[in-house]
Amino acid sequence: MFFFKYFKLSDVLICQQIWFTIYMLFVLLVVIIACLYTIPQLREPLREDDSHLETDSILEMLLKSEMKGTIYTLDLICLVFFTVELLTKFAICPEKKRFFTFGLNNMDTTLALVMWAAVILDHIPAVEHVHTAHTVLRAMFCLNVLRIFHLGKSSNVMKLLLFTMKASLGALGLLLVTLTMAVVIYATLAYFAEVATKADTFSNIPYAIWWTIITMTTVGYGDLCPTSWAGYVVGVICSLSGILLIAMPIAIIASNFDAFYSNMPAAEQRIRRKRLNDIEAERLKLSYNSGAGPHSLTLNTGQYYPMRNVPTQ
Repeated sequence: MFFFKYFKLSDVLICQQIWFTIYMLFVLLVVIIACLYTIPQLREPLREDDSHLETDSILEMLLKSEMKGTIYTLDLICLVFFTVELLTKFAICPEKKRFFTFGLNNMDTTLALVMWAAVILDHIPAVEHVHTAHTVLRAMFCLNVLRIFHLGKSSNVMKLLLFTMKASLGALGLLLVTLTMAVVIYATLAYFAEVATKADTFSNIPYAIWWTIITMTTVGYGDLCPTSWAGYVVGVICSLSGILLIAMPIAIIASNFDAFYSNMPAAEQRIRRKRLNDIEAERLKLSYNSGAGPHSLTLNTGQYYPMRNVPTQ
């Protein structure tokens, strides 16, 4: 944040660590609440005639009930925290137009609007005729689980995975094309193999496609499987070819991951050094503007990276 430049560098780093810890705790709290939101025992009916929530379908349970007081209060506190954090980020953002070019900012804005709309409808009895919209918005409280993406925003591991996937788009495309071709071919063969032997395991080819995907990826749910000797032959060839088709592009992806992982420490050091240099340049700029001179603000960088990396005068 821009006001960090008025503090010492050590104070800036400490404040960042404290803020990051608090922020992650709220993210974890809101994700846990979103999971608890779906437990019928932790909900209470909106009306007295909807007292038997366990007998309804899951959708009706969500629409006809609300969270109990304590959980609702915690969720409301989290909503206030994330709303204040979102407004603060927007207020201090130097380029307002670029603020909404980031996916997480758009997600936070959408969630805040939806959640506040539901909260407002909770406390305005004059809009009882929009009960359907109200209950739908209330059920969307579970979308708070999407805030878990914030855990990966500052995680080097998540960035590493994203860089690996981006560098491996060609291999992923090859995997998708080859698997699609193989799935269609083996599903058709399995379907007609079962039909020819009058086993009738697959009622149609889409069911056979489901079985083929599960077989080629070695998941093997077992809900569908061939029952004839011809189907067994197709199943053996399908499973073996699936292992080979998946293994070849995976080797390319693993190679890209190893390359990024081995270079990650050096990249982190460069980023850390750049941040320190940016803070130092900003502080020197402030000292010149105030007329105090560059020696009025000292910056001890040796404790943050080795002295051999500090340029000599």
